[in-house]
Amino acid sequence: MRACWRRAGGILAVVQSLLLAASVLLPASAIAAVSTDKWDYSIGEMVLISGDEMAPGESVRVEVFFPDGSLAQGHVVTAAEDGTFSDTFFLAEGMPGGIYRVVATGLSSGAVFTTEFDPATSSCMNGEVPAISGATATSLTVGWLDDCSNEDGFRIHYGLSSASLTSTVSIAPTAGDNNSRSHTLTGLTCGTTYYIRVEAFKNAPGPQSSSSSVVSGATSPCPPSDTTPPVVTPTISGTLGANGWYVSTVTVSWSVSDPESTVTSTSGCDPTTISSDTTGTTLTCTATSAGGTSSVSVTIKRDATAPTITYSGQNPAPNANGWNNSPVTLSWSCTDATAGPVSATVSETISTEGANQSATGTCTDSAGNTASDTQSGINIDLTPPSVSAAAAPAPNANGWNNTDVVVTFSGTDALSGIDACDPPVTISTEGAGQSTSGSCTDKAGNSASATASGISIDKTPPTVTATLSRPPDHNGWYNHAVTVTFTADDSLSDAVTCDGPVVYSGPDGASVSVSGSCTDAAGNSASGSVTFNYDATAPTISAALDRSPDGTTGWYNLATGAPTVTYTCTDATSGIASCTDPYTFGEGEDQSHTGTAVDNAGNSATASVSDVDVDLTAPTISAALDRSPDGTTGWYNLATGAPTVTYTCTDATSGIASCTDPYTFGEGEDQSHTGTAVDNAGNSATASVSDVDVDLTAPTITYSGQNPAPNANGWNNSPVTLSWSCTDATAGPVSATVSETISTEGANQSATGTCTDSAGNTASDTQSGINIDLTPPTDLTWIGGPADGGSYYFGFVPAEPTCTATDALSGLAGCAVTGYGTTVGSHTLTATATDKADNVATATRTYTVLAWETYGFYRPVDPVPVVNTVKAGSTVPLKFEVFAGALELTDTAIVDTLTYRQVACNAFEDMTESPVELTATGGTVLRYDWTAGQFIFNWKTPATPSKCYKTTLLLDDGSTISAYFKLK
Repeated sequence: MRACWRRAGGILAVVQSLLLAASVLLPASAIAAVSTDKWDYSIGEMVLISGDEMAPGESVRVEVFFPDGSLAQGHVVTAAEDGTFSDTFFLAEGMPGGIYRVVATGLSSGAVFTTEFDPATSSCMNGEVPAISGATATSLTVGWLDDCSNEDGFRIHYGLSSASLTSTVSIAPTAGDNNSRSHTLTGLTCGTTYYIRVEAFKNAPGPQSSSSSVVSGATSPCPPSDTTPPVVTPTISGTLGANGWYVSTVTVSWSVSDPESTVTSTSGCDPTTISSDTTGTTLTCTATSAGGTSSVSVTIKRDATAPTITYSGQNPAPNANGWNNSPVTLSWSCTDATAGPVSATVSETISTEGANQSATGTCTDSAGNTASDTQSGINIDLTPPSVSAAAAPAPNANGWNNTDVVVTFSGTDALSGIDACDPPVTISTEGAGQSTSGSCTDKAGNSASATASGISIDKTPPTVTATLSRPPDHNGWYNHAVTVTFTADDSLSDAVTCDGPVVYSGPDGASVSVSGSCTDAAGNSASGSVTFNYDATAPTISAALDRSPDGTTGWYNLATGAPTVTYTCTDATSGIASCTDPYTFGEGEDQSHTGTAVDNAGNSATASVSDVDVDLTAPTISAALDRSPDGTTGWYNLATGAPTVTYTCTDATSGIASCTDPYTFGEGEDQSHTGTAVDNAGNSATASVSDVDVDLTAPTITYSGQNPAPNANGWNNSPVTLSWSCTDATAGPVSATVSETISTEGANQSATGTCTDSAGNTASDTQSGINIDLTPPTDLTWIGGPADGGSYYFGFVPAEPTCTATDALSGLAGCAVTGYGTTVGSHTLTATATDKADNVATATRTYTVLAWETYGFYRPVDPVPVVNTVKAGSTVPLKFEVFAGALELTDTAIVDTLTYRQVACNAFEDMTESPVELTATGGTVLRYDWTAGQFIFNWKTPATPSKCYKTTLLLDDGSTISAYFKLK
């Protein structure tokens, strides 16, 4: 059996079940009065003591004595109905070795039974097999598990055979157990097998040790003799450029190794840094060992300096304006002092046109270093300018000029700009389709030309002739209008245009002259005229109406009556031959009447009245609404829209002058409207509509709130009713209040309230953010704490539990546990989970807190009901034990009070005196005796002979032990 040294007082929990099941472990037929479950034990084990042959229910005192005969433990147990009993004894660390004796005494029957057992020294290394690892030619590493506690150290014994472990190494201990330990044995012989054992030792009480199994392991084979020189390896750090050149600081370091022997000397093997340019620096490392000498060399070429680049110029050079009109090549020269340039000359060609262009030349040396130079200000214009020729003045619409023409040349250039253009050219000779050319040059030297063509010039006016349209009417006179026309000739531009024919109609006179002009296509003009006699004066006649029309309309209407026209005729020369009689008008529009005057010379004249409008009949008018009201309410509402009344007006004679425009009703009840028709003669008529009810305004809906209101988290855990109030200024609301109820659970729900007025208009309002959670939290889980149905001894109750739960909708607000207690008795825990909607889920657990098991007082004191007779003023040892199940409690802090009070000696009943705290003898205190395995309090009894007292031990869990004393 493996065991460890353990601290005294630690009883394994499994012992409790062994005690309760003792009769099962040791059947009655196997129990011989009193016995232990085995003979040999290790330190840290529990000894199970069992027995029989006691009276049913008899109190049995079970005592365990150390090998020296002193009392180690004494308990009073109760025999079962079959006479069996049991007890335990814990072999604590530090207990002496030897034979322990057990005495079981029946307190009623007086039966005494004994037995013995032997606690052998524990062996914590038994069964441990050390591991061998890390073998070298001269060392081995030993590893093992430290399953011991409070050991004084370890010893490693090793040698060349399992029977001769002649060498020993001591290892310091470590705190605790179950530690992985290891140690390396050095100074060993190569290629040799060693045998090893690990021993744990403890110096007190008495020398103790525990050894592992013996294991073996071999060191590595001895290395062979060295026949090869050292290996020399260079390491070069730095930036490698091109062609084997380094372009940064270079560090060369060396590694020298010889696995077969020691390197005895080196030369040139220290790290070397090359920070200057060099065409080649050679470094050599030489190393010597038993295998010989080897050398390795490396040559470093370093060029970390960029080459020099110099601008040579451009070809071709720019003109005086700084421009080129062909591709430009820029050249640079390259030099390098160390690695040399890859190319001594570089060039770049710019073939695209543009202003202030640039090019970069780059020189690269053989090591890969580069240097660049950028030249700007390169101006290239490859495109000729755009040239135009403009003639002035511009030709007329016929494409001709009648003056000299000046042609001017101009140009545009989007890049370099115009440098110069040819001067203007003047064309002064007459002729058709003439032309001239000129050119412009840009600042880059590009040139282009333009031609002005189609220039036609005619400076000579045409020849004009005037012709009458007919011969004279009578005696060489024209007595009514005659037409004069004009024609012309032109020998160059032609396309002559002349004044239009002139109709001459006065004034009368002899030798009347009429003139006109003609213009050729070039704009040259000339005049011509004709002379003749003309008399076209007719006699005079006038017409007058006898009354005026309506002053406003200009019509003759019912108010004015129809008018009569009268004619007056005169003639200054021959007189009047006839004159038209008066005339009265009837109904009609734009009427006229003409009268004629004829003189004796045959000339005639007429006079008229016109635009006579007569309407003696009133117009007609009708009124009609363009739509019907709502079929249910009789109102015009938002659905139907407001009605429009339209008036239809007619008049057969003068026509309608005005008809009332369509009228759209506004909001209101019992409305009406009248329209009027007025004809152009001023006659009028009316028509009306009435009882029109219009409400185009939706009612007003106002949110009143929700019931019930949400909690502080904004949640409800029951259906929610939302309410709105309704008002309407015109038709009035159908209902003054509306409400909607949300019964389903969910987050951010919404409901809509709708108000309807008497006209059928509606208004709605939607409220959101309604959070309803009707479901309590789920997955209510206990965290820690006493188990449901569990039993725990006082002082050993698990810490107060907490709880958690989940809530899929509103979320968990909290989870709290109530009902926790540690006092003796039954306790019910309630876990209450509350979500943010105040839904609650609960779970309960019930557990029991058990009182401690007390034993005592032990002899020489007997507990109640026995009366102990002692000498007044003497010292009485009060001995007792306290168990929490199988665990014996050893801390004096578990004792609440040790008191006594006087009792009546005849009946040992409590008297009225208050309890008095016990007084210890000689300055001693309550203590736990580890040797005896019990509490001891040396009570100094009162110096009051013939008095009786009751002493009471009160423990923290409320348990008590009492004893009666009679002092003598």
